[in-house]
Amino acid sequence: MDQNLRQIEWSEVAEHNKEDDLWFVIENKVYNPTEYQNDHPGGPNVLINLGGKDATLKFDEVGHSQNAIKMLEKYLVGQIKKGSIPLENQIAKNSGSGNTFLYLILLGIIIAGIIYSMF
Repeated sequence: MDQNLRQIEWSEVAEHNKEDDLWFVIENKVYNPTEYQNDHPGGPNVLINLGGKDATLKFDEVGHSQNAIKMLEKYLVGQIKKGSIPLENQIAKNSGSGNTFLYLILLGIIIAGIIYSMF
């Protein structure tokens, strides 16, 4: 934990969940990307949906470039205070998109097998 960074409670992060006042947490660091949201390649809604929450899983899931990771530093506000506990709704869940891809492949194989057996 970097003692030079402002120490922020999860309850304070939760208050910053609006389009014009947007914070999220990645690996216990608190960021304010409010001014960047319209420039985000995935669109502003990606960031807005993470407002006031821990976005670590979502951020890692996408596999951001080194440039994107460096850009985060510009928006650093502080870090989560040791011992502060997030509310259940502050944890952004993994979308499970990897599993969806596997199911689609399996479905394609099954359909191909059915079509093949018909001829």
